[in-house]
Amino acid sequence: AVVSTQSKQWYQRRVHGDADHMRDIVVTETLEDIDKDGDGKINMDEYIGDMYRGDEDVTVDEPDWVTSEREQFEKFRDRDGDGLMDLDEVKAWIIPPDFDHSEAEAKHLIFESDQDQDNLLTKEEILDKYDLLWLSGN
Repeated sequence: AVVSTQSKQWYQRRVHGDADHMRDIVVTETLEDIDKDGDGKINMDEYIGDMYRGDEDVTVDEPDWVTSEREQFEKFRDRDGDGLMDLDEVKAWIIPPDFDHSEAEAKHLIFESDQDQDNLLTKEEILDKYDLLWLSGN
């Protein structure tokens, strides 16, 4: 089991490089970009304001998707219920813990390479997208 764990870790580093470090940078930059008041956290107004500016006419109702995003913030993004998203909550939003990057990359590569969209890759499709497939792993 030790060898297989080490092999998997080696493979992940080989394919993704220092991905954990880069993920942390992306999360920090996202927080800093959305956090307009500089308190190191994202409040509801900052969260919504990053996606929707609103209408100057206060009699106009906000779109349904904005209402849905407010609910997402309250129910799922703000995990501790303090009305703010901290760094860990932003990370869970941007990079969900159950998200498998390798599987997502594989699905993306198949989608991009499968020219006739039959969910099978032929030799010709692989050769046609060789550069995409090769660059993905290097």
